Amino acid sequence: MNAILRSVLFLLSIVCVSASNAGLVVVSEARRAATSAFAASGAATDNEDHFEVAPPGAPFDISLFADATIPVGGATATATQTSTIHATSVRASGSAAGDSEVLVDDATAYGIAQSSVAVRFTLAEPAEFAIAGFLDTEGGAVLNVAVSRPFETLVWVVADDEHVALDQQGVLEPGEYDLNVSCTANGASFSVGQIGHAAAQYDVHFLLDGATDVPVVVSAAPVRAYPNPFRASTRLAVPAGTHAIRILDARGRVVRTLAAGSGALVFDGRDAAGQPLPGGVYWAAPLGADGRRVDEAVKLVRLR
Repeated sequence: MNAILRSVLFLLSIVCVSASNAGLVVVSEARRAATSAFAASGAATDNEDHFEVAPPGAPFDISLFADATIPVGGATATATQTSTIHATSVRASGSAAGDSEVLVDDATAYGIAQSSVAVRFTLAEPAEFAIAGFLDTEGGAVLNVAVSRPFETLVWVVADDEHVALDQQGVLEPGEYDLNVSCTANGASFSVGQIGHAAAQYDVHFLLDGATDVPVVVSAAPVRAYPNPFRASTRLAVPAGTHAIRILDARGRVVRTLAAGSGALVFDGRDAAGQPLPGGVYWAAPLGADGRRVDEAVKLVRLR
């Protein structure tokens, strides 16, 4: 083969690769959510567990709640996940939260929640990839995103009690890869007055070149509550720019207004006068500095 012919073939190969619209072929997947709540003191014990796995290849939209209560303590766990697998993208979002409290020293309580996505796929052609979205954790929750192939980790992002914006790009050669999103929250209490709390939330887009299934730009929901449903209290994750959170009852009446900045605050299930509110449906409405609602209200459910 002469030099000119080799040059022509080389240029054609570059054009073919750059114009390719590579797709992933799923080898296996494990998308799941789980909750476990446990409380014990002497002979008094209570526990509740839930576990759901996505049907292979099908969209997954699940919300699980576990609750364990004894006279001197209790725990709750909440896990959510919405995930889809497309020919050129994977979308995964969800949360995990565990809360617990004990009132005497010989009691134990914990709430553990997990939301995870694992997809093994192959590529027949080279492809550019991008990962966009966010990770949020607090209270020691564990949350990470990884892209790997045998004997090599290409992307590894961990959130440690912080907000992490995802913005990774690269090129994948033909071969087999693993995409993993792992989210675990464990809130445990072992002594009187100790409150255990751990929570995490995530929204992850994995995109191959030419993907149009989902947008690349990802943003967090205006307000997220965890646990939700809740018994004693719930934490509200509040984005920057929110001036206050107005708590409304099922009839739309304002029962409490919580001052807010950027971060998280606690709604303890009490009204403006400090009195416990009855169980039922409430709404958390985010307000801007001008007192106007900046986005949709989030539904809260209090258990009694």
